[in-house]
Amino acid sequence: MRFTTVRGVAGLESIRGAWAAVTGAMTRRRFYQMYEWYSAFVRTLAPAPDAMQFTVAWRGEDPVAVFPLQRGTLRLHGLPLRSLGLPLHPHMPLVDVVLEPSDATAGVLDGLCEHLREEGPWDVLLLPRLLEDAAALFCLQRSRSPGRVVKAWDRCDTLLCRDYEARLPSYPKRFRNNLRRRQRHLESFGTVEFTREDRPEALSARLQAFLEVEASGWKGPGGMGTAIQCSDALRAFYERVAAEFGALGACHINLLRVNGACVAGEFTLVLDDTCYMLKGGYDEQYSKAAPGILLTDWQLREYGRDGRIEEMNYLNAVDWISEWGPRAAVVYRAWVFNRSLRGRWGAVTSRARWRTASLLGPLWREGAGRLGRRRSAPCPRTDGADGDDA
Repeated sequence: MRFTTVRGVAGLESIRGAWAAVTGAMTRRRFYQMYEWYSAFVRTLAPAPDAMQFTVAWRGEDPVAVFPLQRGTLRLHGLPLRSLGLPLHPHMPLVDVVLEPSDATAGVLDGLCEHLREEGPWDVLLLPRLLEDAAALFCLQRSRSPGRVVKAWDRCDTLLCRDYEARLPSYPKRFRNNLRRRQRHLESFGTVEFTREDRPEALSARLQAFLEVEASGWKGPGGMGTAIQCSDALRAFYERVAAEFGALGACHINLLRVNGACVAGEFTLVLDDTCYMLKGGYDEQYSKAAPGILLTDWQLREYGRDGRIEEMNYLNAVDWISEWGPRAAVVYRAWVFNRSLRGRWGAVTSRARWRTASLLGPLWREGAGRLGRRRSAPCPRTDGADGDDA
């Protein structure tokens, strides 16, 4: 197996064919493994596009893996480390390496580390926010590197779409009644219309309607200022994502309208058997009708009838979908420490700290619970007490 590395926008464009060959051979692709996703990211959101490097693994003349990596500095337990890793950004909720898990790619991570050592100094390879079936976890399980550390970090909620209407009578009666009550409340304002757009030529106008409703509430300029419209870079990113994935027929923008006015919307990507909920928003004037919940119910019905989409993936932990009984998948964070002095020290301190936390965490929670019971007051939640600062 041999490795080649390219950098920046021009380098990314040069490996488009190789990247497509790798994803084309995969049995299940995630949107964040696609060339189109990184094409949008590097051009709009990457802090330093030239710091992005893309390493391709080849077996003979065939590309078998792509590793999108970003150089930077990581502070781990107060220790600054020279890092390489999958991009860590608020608008990249999950990441992964790009390959088909198989015997042919079992040793690719060790080969990558050797290649990176030849290219320059580094202390740690960071693999953040890996879904439990990630290709990177497959590589880590088969790696011989003594410096690898893997830790459960978060969760990712998904809703099952298949046979949704057939399963709906088994949901709690109160939940079903609430759906009907919210629908009637929304209909009291006027004509209600649910629509989906996936035609490439119509996505631009539909995206504008979504962006306006997403910025209409607390996310907008008058609130937290986190709406897509509040940032030129974010707007450019989602416009490019819509264009890149729209060309594949993989971008769906779903809107809920009342009397022709948009009151809720969701920006989604659909790939293979999964719908990914990237962004959503609603008009807070209609909050009592819960338009976001009604839009989700409509999507579950539509995808359930279609039969091709198995699940809706929310990419994060989402409390408001709890009434549907979501499946929670584990999200991991992993580190591969290099043989450098700082890399070895990072591996030793990380393992020592997390082992101590895993031993003392339950004791601390038990002590806090006893103290809280003696005071007849709720004890503080300590879920995640064994977390870390990196």
